[in-house]
Amino acid sequence: MEIERSNLLSSSSQSTSKNMNSTKSTLASPFPKNWPHSTEAELAELPSRTIKVGSPQVYNFCNNFVKTSKYEVYNFLPKFLLEEFNPRTKVANCYFLLISGITYLF
Repeated sequence: MEIERSNLLSSSSQSTSKNMNSTKSTLASPFPKNWPHSTEAELAELPSRTIKVGSPQVYNFCNNFVKTSKYEVYNFLPKFLLEEFNPRTKVANCYFLLISGITYLF
């Protein structure tokens, strides 16, 4: 029973690594061949990364930058005003803006 389980696990791992390798063809594969049961020669084929302290890094890995902010300095005012005075969702705000504009004129 244990032999069958390990064979199932290794075959599912291999199919997972094949799927991951086929989706990212421009980057180097993060998994060696026959992963997780690869040989030393297959591990040696993987690209290595040398980290040099105090100098710029040279590598071809993807950028993992995630921007979670909604506003920038240049678009804060237009976005804020459009969100606060959207006539479809903020009818009351539009009404009070109209009333305050009319009272300011007269």
